[in-house]
Amino acid sequence: MANRLAAWIRQAAEVFTPLVILAAPLLASQPVGLITAVTGGAVRRAGTLYAARAKPGDALFPGDRVIAAEGVAFAFCPSRRSWSITKATVDIGAQRVTAIEGHVDAPSDLPFCVLPPVETGTVSNIRFYADDLRESLELRPSPAAPALSEEQQAALRTLEAAAAAAPADVMTALAYAVALSQAGRNAEAVAQYTRIERILPGALWTREVRQPAERRAASLPIRALGGTTYAVVIGISRYPLLPGQDQLQYAAADAADFYKYLTSPAGGVLKENSTLLLGRTATRAAIRSAIAESFAKARENDTIVLYVAAHGIAPDEQAISDAYLLSYDSDPEDLPHTAIRMSEVQALLQGSSRAREVRVFIDACRSGRIGSIVSKGFNRDATRILGQKNASSLVMALLASRAQETSFECENFKHGAFTYYVLRGLSTDEAADSVGRITADSLFHYVSEHVHEATLSKQTPVSNPGLLASLLLRRDRQESVDFGVDSAAGGRCENARGRFSGAGPEQSIPDAEETPLERDLQSGTATKSEVDQAVSDLQALAGRLTATDYDLQKERLRVALENAGQRILLRYLKGEAVPQTREMFELGAALFAAAHRLAPGDNYLLSRELFCEGRVQVFQMNYDGPGGAIDLLEDAIRLDGSASYAYNAIGIALLQQAEYDRAEAAFRDAIRLAPYWIYPRHNLALALEERGDARRAVEVYRAALDLRPQYAYLAYNLGITLEKLNRSRTAREAFNQALVLDPAMARAYTGIGVSYALEGSRNKAETAYRQALRMLERMPLGEDLLTARHDLALLLSAGDPDRALELWKDNLAQAPAHLPSLIGMAETYERLGRPEAIEIYEGITALQNGYVAAHLAAARLLIAAGRFAEASPHLAQARSLAPENAAAWELSGDAAQGSPEARVYYETALRLARDRAQRVRILRKGAQTSPR
Repeated sequence: MANRLAAWIRQAAEVFTPLVILAAPLLASQPVGLITAVTGGAVRRAGTLYAARAKPGDALFPGDRVIAAEGVAFAFCPSRRSWSITKATVDIGAQRVTAIEGHVDAPSDLPFCVLPPVETGTVSNIRFYADDLRESLELRPSPAAPALSEEQQAALRTLEAAAAAAPADVMTALAYAVALSQAGRNAEAVAQYTRIERILPGALWTREVRQPAERRAASLPIRALGGTTYAVVIGISRYPLLPGQDQLQYAAADAADFYKYLTSPAGGVLKENSTLLLGRTATRAAIRSAIAESFAKARENDTIVLYVAAHGIAPDEQAISDAYLLSYDSDPEDLPHTAIRMSEVQALLQGSSRAREVRVFIDACRSGRIGSIVSKGFNRDATRILGQKNASSLVMALLASRAQETSFECENFKHGAFTYYVLRGLSTDEAADSVGRITADSLFHYVSEHVHEATLSKQTPVSNPGLLASLLLRRDRQESVDFGVDSAAGGRCENARGRFSGAGPEQSIPDAEETPLERDLQSGTATKSEVDQAVSDLQALAGRLTATDYDLQKERLRVALENAGQRILLRYLKGEAVPQTREMFELGAALFAAAHRLAPGDNYLLSRELFCEGRVQVFQMNYDGPGGAIDLLEDAIRLDGSASYAYNAIGIALLQQAEYDRAEAAFRDAIRLAPYWIYPRHNLALALEERGDARRAVEVYRAALDLRPQYAYLAYNLGITLEKLNRSRTAREAFNQALVLDPAMARAYTGIGVSYALEGSRNKAETAYRQALRMLERMPLGEDLLTARHDLALLLSAGDPDRALELWKDNLAQAPAHLPSLIGMAETYERLGRPEAIEIYEGITALQNGYVAAHLAAARLLIAAGRFAEASPHLAQARSLAPENAAAWELSGDAAQGSPEARVYYETALRLARDRAQRVRILRKGAQTSPR
């Protein structure tokens, strides 16, 4: 009977696959397995280097690798078998499991093994958000449950009984949940998925299938079909995170006049059904909300108009291959999380659009290069994406230029050439056919011909393949109307690019009066309690406001919260170029948590909340265990596999624990996902340097400077690394480069002093040191002063340790818990062979009990002093905090002094060791160990 049920489930999956796919967000794919139990192991996703700790509930996909340091059990659905591996590694394929090394038990059969499609990439897609909004807007009817045959109903009842009889059998529970959802019994499916989430802590992916089922379970009224047009109009001239040469002149003016046309009687769009986002209001969160809302509202007889005048970019990097529209707050260092993917818009068209027609006008790609990113194919990629076949909507897309072209802004038109002729064609009869109608075909040919002529053949508009030539844009002949277009200004475009510095005047739109919270969010002064109270106050109004008014206020607050959280992440992108504080991430966690309360189906917000919480734990040096930094950050990645910032934070946590190999893997994954982001490159160089590979660190720093030559801290750190290679002259060039970029960088003068000292130029070294000290003395007490003094001490510690110790003592007199100074002092005392090192290391562990490196350093010195019993508590704590740290086990063997336990410790250390020299040393120690 079990086999019969399993066969039915496979058959039902084929019958009801469309329902499952509708529930899955962008980039959904079919998992082939599920981890069911873990005593110690990790999963390395396909295409990544970092292996995250495995959790029961982790979905497995083809290309994944399961690494069992101790034991991992998992189900593999293609063969419907359960596998158990101990101290082994296996690769997960589409049809088979391949053992790489270690012991693999014979698999056992499973009665059920059914998994729905789930998200494997980014979850920051507009389609999923539009589906979520549709629930709150009460615009989507609950679909009728599919009719089931008597045999299917009987099988479902049997499966229900099997799930009740074995409540701990998660594979049976999952099969039952999938079957319930496919059978249209959504409320029961939600209950099953919720129970599974409680059993399997790693099954965060179940939210993606549970939440659509919740929406389908809601009984929602059907809105009458009315032929409404919804419009989203976006225009951005100024970009605060782009250099001056990349600013635009007339983009905001283009959008303002296009909106003016649309909301006129000729355009036919009611203002209450349209959204205008200009300048600083056109943030990523606001654009995402506006587009999602228009698709959530639109039904079968409705039309959506999307107009964008902004920068477009299509990087060639494989990891971020997509066409992007830049929002006001986009940062080229991390396009996937700060810009709008065109593939997200296409996902709306393919999966969520109910609109009859979607009309897209994009006046973008005015620059072939933005910052360090060369963009050669935005319009090519955008037309390809928008030209894909869609299930329900007829799509018309007009774009400003071909792939290798620049879109012109014309001083005499006071518009972009493309938008000027689009507006002129729509608001006059110049683009009309013989009976006064304007169709998509007639407008496209009019605009293309005139733009091509006005720009001397340098710009040619394009349309999506299979343009709907007969699509009617205006029905009747009309008199010319003024919508901001001076038809007498036609002719040759006088290109405005290069004539003005910076962007043109920023257009503004009348906003509703800002609330005190919105002002605090904008200024960055909002507190967690203020944020939480605002959300609670709004939710208390749910029963007293109309549904429409409540939704408007909820979206306004959610966008403000997300904007504020985004500004914190933009600050994080700058790395050491701006101060990073624990308080900053505490506020970020509160902002994203509050936004998530207003949009509980948005896993993107939850992922960012977990990232901020994890970054707080990094500051507190709470790295491992439930609720530790690694746990939270890996959950952020489980929700959003493209979260480069979470990989970078994991690398920082591992770097601080001296786990350099794993840190390097995490940093390289961050770089792969965000190839133009500098911070993980800097961190990778630090990891390489700490591991003793300064030459490769120099290569990484130079590559980072090629991408972002304006970052002084990169040049400074390059100089420090070059000094370690005894390349003093080249190091001095790097320090001088840092001073050109940041004349107030006192640390660069200390570096110059050290470089001269290495060459024996004592007078020049003294001059540089005095300059650094004069600058430091003028600084107020703060982290910058503490850091600069610490760096100076660090540089002096090799040649003048007494002076270095004085500087660290000055720091500690002002800030007794300043951890870098404590570490610097301890390491210097250790190098000098002085007993104070043990006392300081133990003091560090008292301040930061989770600091593994300090526990290991204290234990190492205690062992060297013959104080084995005192070393044991430090080693026990280190093993607890970092069970995969080979050094902790090796030192435990040293402390055990030939006892039977020593051999066990050395065996564990040998299994975990990755460095050849370390393995040889441990083998030698193990061979010398004999029972007492």
